[in-house]
Amino acid sequence: FAYWRAFALSIVDSASQLGDPLGVVGVGDDGQTQRLAPSTQPDQYERIRDWLLDLEPTTPSAATQSASASSARAAATTLAETRRAAATLAADDSPFAQTFQPFYADQRAYTTRIGDEPLYATAQAALGRQQGPVFTIICTDDTHRSEVLETAKLASRGQNQALVLLAPTVLYETGGLADLEDAYEQYVDFETFRRRLARMDRVTAYEVAPGQRLSAVLAAGRGRRQPSLRGRPQ
Repeated sequence: FAYWRAFALSIVDSASQLGDPLGVVGVGDDGQTQRLAPSTQPDQYERIRDWLLDLEPTTPSAATQSASASSARAAATTLAETRRAAATLAADDSPFAQTFQPFYADQRAYTTRIGDEPLYATAQAALGRQQGPVFTIICTDDTHRSEVLETAKLASRGQNQALVLLAPTVLYETGGLADLEDAYEQYVDFETFRRRLARMDRVTAYEVAPGQRLSAVLAAGRGRRQPSLRGRPQ
């Protein structure tokens, strides 16, 4: 959390110096917790800076249920097209329709699950309010990878671009380095996912990790036949 905060504060300073419009959206376990629409007003940068300095991790609570419900309603708009396609195929007896109907049914269930997730739903609602190209910076970890992947896709549609600052959970968990060989296996899996994000059009993905812990994990994997980690962004 402290690593992300430091990076976000540097973004605020850069935007302030360049006069770039800047906004922020906070996402908790139950949905949106904070939103400041992009602005170039002089006090906007200070407001975001103060918010970041006061920010603390959240846990699910009844107080944010209304925000969660609002995000879910906003996300429901993305399901309409898939639902229409599934309904059309269900009413069609042709071999083509019968072949593809199960696929659309599965996609509808998958999209519904992702659409209800707080990061995706909040990003969709926030991006829907913006006009013109948007550069979105997503700060999260790799716990919910499908949600992160779909959110990155959402944030990079059209002329939009996305930067994902992704934290490998294995390097932050208490006791996560007790078994260095196991930690290395988990890190390789994380790095594979980060590279998948980075290969997407208009998406850049970097890891946010403590240097000493990362060095310890990489040292444990030296000499082993594992996917190459060369070319990692520093």
